[in-house]
Amino acid sequence: MTNFSKSFLRAGPLPFNFLSILKYIFKDDLKDRLAGIFALLKDLSEKQTGLEYIEAILRYIANASPDGNITYEDLKTAIEQTIPDKGDNILPTIADALKEQGKQEGIQQGIQQGILQKSREDVIEILEMRFGIIPRSILSVLNEISDPLTLKSLLKKAVTLKSLDEFEEFLDIIMK
Repeated sequence: MTNFSKSFLRAGPLPFNFLSILKYIFKDDLKDRLAGIFALLKDLSEKQTGLEYIEAILRYIANASPDGNITYEDLKTAIEQTIPDKGDNILPTIADALKEQGKQEGIQQGIQQGILQKSREDVIEILEMRFGIIPRSILSVLNEISDPLTLKSLLKKAVTLKSLDEFEEFLDIIMK
């Protein structure tokens, strides 16, 4: 940030705050700097566009900071300290955005788990069709696999290998 010209920084709190956020977003001390960043924005909060700007910054911080670096409570505390009369208008919107983001991440996780489970079931089904009852030892190993590419490879082997013993040997090799 020190390389920027003074005229850029004199352009007002918008560029300065933007640079402050970019500078500290991945550092542990962002939490300590939030109040200072929002204090510079306090005069903008009197206008609707200022509130929208603050909301955009909050969304950016919430979404871009490393997991656990900045919590909703950290953002709430910084806003309440510097803009107590406007914070109630901003914070619910951010909370809703964070909830929606968490919901979307949960959906994605569920989809990925479903894909893995279907891949496991496909391998097991082919093995059962070709070789009959599958030993628990193989089922246990298959249920521990969380890589879709490994399961895809196992499915191909389940179709092409000549015996369950060959499949088990291959499974032992790739699990090492």
